[in-house]
Amino acid sequence: MKVCRKHYDFINLCVSELDKAISQLAKPYQDLIDISVTLPGITEKSATYIIAEIGTDMTVFKSDKHLCSWAGLTPQNNESAGKKKSVHVSRAGVYLKPLLIQCANAAIRDKKNPYFRIKYERIKKRRGHKRAIVAIARMILTCLYCIGNNILRKLLNF
Repeated sequence: MKVCRKHYDFINLCVSELDKAISQLAKPYQDLIDISVTLPGITEKSATYIIAEIGTDMTVFKSDKHLCSWAGLTPQNNESAGKKKSVHVSRAGVYLKPLLIQCANAAIRDKKNPYFRIKYERIKKRRGHKRAIVAIARMILTCLYCIGNNILRKLLNF
């Protein structure tokens, strides 16, 4: 039992050291993180991980739709001879997509800001829970893209 406890304590120590290192590396992006946290469902950690995954330079993506496609939040369109074969979301964004889905689940439960909850309920009636959550995750990523674009314009004095 003592060996398990020591192992558990060691893992906790490693995790706390990693958290400190990540927060040190994220300090230059603190303004963007603080603005991102204002969105429902986004915590400081999730904003840090999202920025780490997509970066701060939004000129890499042609549009918000391109970013959402890169993150794997858009449906594939496998169609041949007028027959739809699949409309599942793509497998892209293996790290970013689950994080955004988790943020979307938190956003629909936020009682102070019901915007995403209302959108979720409308989509859920027609398309179901899973597709509605993916749609909310896409909305959140679109908001983050617009926030990043506006900050980049201000920095470049457009």
